[in-house]
Amino acid sequence: MVVGGTYALATVPQTNCDTTQIMACTLVPGGTVYIRLMKNATGFMLMLNKNLPFKNLTVLVVKKGQVKIREEYRNRAEFVISTGTLMIADVKEDDAARYTLEVYISREILVRIRSFTLLMKERRVSIGISISVPGFLLLVILVCFVFWKLKPLRTSGYEMVN
Repeated sequence: MVVGGTYALATVPQTNCDTTQIMACTLVPGGTVYIRLMKNATGFMLMLNKNLPFKNLTVLVVKKGQVKIREEYRNRAEFVISTGTLMIADVKEDDAARYTLEVYISREILVRIRSFTLLMKERRVSIGISISVPGFLLLVILVCFVFWKLKPLRTSGYEMVN
């Protein structure tokens, strides 16, 4: 007796974004992005803000080794202090924005401000038409009928008016 099965593995697109080197990254909807904010965040206080037209939203705060992530990111984001990397899973359209990172040292002295932009990759929509064999034959018969009906008009000398 032979038992078989088919397994499908869905791969989630991953994007690596090193904001210490580049100022913009392109995200894939539904994918995962690894955003390197700095080489190592140990001993620093960080504040990552999402810059919106009329307000800033604080997405991430790292202070005294404690990581706080905004509620709407909490279930899909994680920050690793030792690598300075923020991971966001299940990327959403509204994750695309301009962000500002503020880095502080002890006594909350600002030592660095850096901005970067997360862009959303355009979705390509493809439409496939699936026609069964009987449907295809019906379409061919319909096209032939239309041409057969138009043939007498062309041979009798009448012009077709659009």
